[in-house]
Amino acid sequence: MADYPPNEIVDMILILGECHNNCAAASRLYAQCFPGRRHSSNITIRGLTQRARNGHLVRQRRCHDYNENDARAVAVLAMVHYDPHIS
Repeated sequence: MADYPPNEIVDMILILGECHNNCAAASRLYAQCFPGRRHSSNITIRGLTQRARNGHLVRQRRCHDYNENDARAVAVLAMVHYDPHIS
């Protein structure tokens, strides 16, 4: 699911209310009302509404902790040390 700002999520939920909780109709109406924004599908609107009902208007991202002795990190550091002009 895309990372939508809270004001766009609220607009989608308001339009969903206008469409009597019909996500497909809300998707079409949202695209008509806001042509300059990303046009979300009915599945996206349903997921964002469920996320807002659970109290998470802002997307929760997972934090990835990488060990400094991880084989991938060591390999990348070795390649950069070998040839500093690669990225």
